[in-house]
Amino acid sequence: MNKAVWHVQCPQKTATKNSALNSIMSFLPDNRPITSLQIVEKHEKCPKNFIPVNRTYDQDADADLWRELVLIGRQTSRYLCISKTEGLPEYVVETLK
Repeated sequence: MNKAVWHVQCPQKTATKNSALNSIMSFLPDNRPITSLQIVEKHEKCPKNFIPVNRTYDQDADADLWRELVLIGRQTSRYLCISKTEGLPEYVVETLK
């Protein structure tokens, strides 16, 4: 004899599950692809909807793309800003040369 299994969900439990799922998802890494890049002089001036890359992951050092020793004058610096929401639709950054 085959038995049928029925799952009935209460609307309140579903809402609770959705909010719990949203809480968990906010702690997980963002695995969406990078869709746009910008280079800025100061990481604090990163455009809206972009995230500055101002520290290296492996050594926790300054991620300045233009490292040079300046004794006198103004030091030039460049930082990469990435976005996973901006850029052309359906385009993904694959390779930088």
